[in-house]
Amino acid sequence: KFFVYIHFTEFFNAGDDAKLLELAAPSCAKLFVHGRAGDDDRLKTSIDEGGGPANAVVLFPSDTAMTVNNYLKYRRCSFKQHDHIQDFDVDAEGVGVEIEKPLQIIVIDSTWRRARKMQHHLKSVIGEVKHVKLETDIISVYARTQSQLGRI
Repeated sequence: KFFVYIHFTEFFNAGDDAKLLELAAPSCAKLFVHGRAGDDDRLKTSIDEGGGPANAVVLFPSDTAMTVNNYLKYRRCSFKQHDHIQDFDVDAEGVGVEIEKPLQIIVIDSTWRRARKMQHHLKSVIGEVKHVKLETDIISVYARTQSQLGRI
């Protein structure tokens, strides 16, 4: 599941493309507006219903962020230790089986300066969540200033 946490100034920007994710995959994506009344509470409720902070990551290239591959290794190791990221379903024969809840990915959509502030704010809303970063050695194709590799 994807949770787009968008700054209110970006939300009203007609050219912002993060809103397309919710339109393209409404069952897998939700949009929350930083600064809109009630959205922080809705985000916290959604994260808690999906297994809590242990089953969520923030896509943000912080100093402590793990690469996607390292996070997936960590997740496989910790899956059996966390009951709250497991769920139950019934297979074709009607037997109860344990399944993994979908990973919750929080995507912060804003300028870099605002995004840093928003990711700090998220700690007070949902608690400590691991950060994951994308590995890339190319410059973004977006027509904007990019001061470091890995920022998309």
